[in-house]
Amino acid sequence: VMLGAWHLQLGNGTGSAAAAFKHVAKAAGIVVIESPESVHMEGLTIARPLMRELGFSEEPERLVDCTQDNEAKPLASMIGMLKRHMVAFVQKPGTPQSSVGGPMLRNLRSSTKG
Repeated sequence: VMLGAWHLQLGNGTGSAAAAFKHVAKAAGIVVIESPESVHMEGLTIARPLMRELGFSEEPERLVDCTQDNEAKPLASMIGMLKRHMVAFVQKPGTPQSSVGGPMLRNLRSSTKG
């Protein structure tokens, strides 16, 4: 899981940061990327092609809206920080590690339905 992902962690999709991310991600069965609206969901924009390149499929995007959370509001300098977009990327069948994390993904799917 990468919370608040953006170019510092993903390297604009190229270079050593992207290579390090891909090295870790390819060993996972599920990769969850969360990115706030305040940075225009930059992390998801950069991560999507990297995840496709590694053979992952994309689950539907979910919005975690914290704008009514009284504990979160004082921590945000802009409203976009409180609207978080999250996507689970899952290894396609037949790729290594594709059976890892099945129950975790089912729990993620059931807890984010809305």
